[in-house]
Amino acid sequence: MINDEKKYNTIIEYILENAKKYRDRPALISGRKAYTYGELIEQATLAARRLHIAGVKRGDRIAVNLEHSERFVIAVLAVLMNGAAYVPVDLRTPKARIEQIIRQSNIKKMIAVEESEINGADTLLMEELLSESGLNSDFEKEYSDYGDGESEAYVIFTSGTTGNPKGIPIRNKSVINLVNAFRKWLNPKCDGESAVVHKILLMASFSFDMSVFQMFYALVAGQTLDILPDGIKEDPAGFLDYITEHGITVTDTTPLYLDALSEIVSIGNVKYKLPEIVITSGEALPPATAKRWFELEAAKNSLLLNC
Repeated sequence: MINDEKKYNTIIEYILENAKKYRDRPALISGRKAYTYGELIEQATLAARRLHIAGVKRGDRIAVNLEHSERFVIAVLAVLMNGAAYVPVDLRTPKARIEQIIRQSNIKKMIAVEESEINGADTLLMEELLSESGLNSDFEKEYSDYGDGESEAYVIFTSGTTGNPKGIPIRNKSVINLVNAFRKWLNPKCDGESAVVHKILLMASFSFDMSVFQMFYALVAGQTLDILPDGIKEDPAGFLDYITEHGITVTDTTPLYLDALSEIVSIGNVKYKLPEIVITSGEALPPATAKRWFELEAAKNSLLLNC
């Protein structure tokens, strides 16, 4: 059972309420930067206030075109605080594709690293959203129209392999259902000072649904979110070094990548510390792949899930 039985209308209310309990607990790690829950919400509140002044309101869709870092998480929280929905856009996305997303989603504003020549949306610079100059950051008392369960939380676009990418809007109530399901499966006693605190790796691109679980489950359950730097995922040995050095306890992967990790660990040249919980997705998990994983001494007590 989840310890808090309160019903939340939106995922941002869920996060903000639980963040009060975990204020001094580490919330987010990105490179050399680390934030407690209190510090993370303070940054998100500052950005939310700036978005509100810029005219962002409940029901809007806001594109987020930022690097895979803590700033993306802060921007997402700020958008949700305004009752708006975020539309993740990878930095490597071609200009024509971004403009197509903007047109299809009726996006009027885009949070970005720098000014761009993208047509159809006003650019809001992330650096300016985080500026404290001349601004009162007490946003929650001033404005708290977060929407409701039927409000959109985010819009994910398909890969477009059939020709035209299609935006899939996901409502707040669906995100909350997902988060609560994972809380029951992964860490039933995740509230309170005596709770087990996991270190969850945010490995997926923000343009993929798996990032939703990683980000929102971690922040609702008082866990620590560790954002994998770009470039590490492409090197399985470097990935194993990272999760060992950072003490990652929960990660996701594909069955194919899990096989690659098993092969490196089985060689035995380096003693790796493997996650307690590994979630495979994207395709069915072959029994042979699972068997090979559990034959590893470091993985014999781990939990392996296939979603």
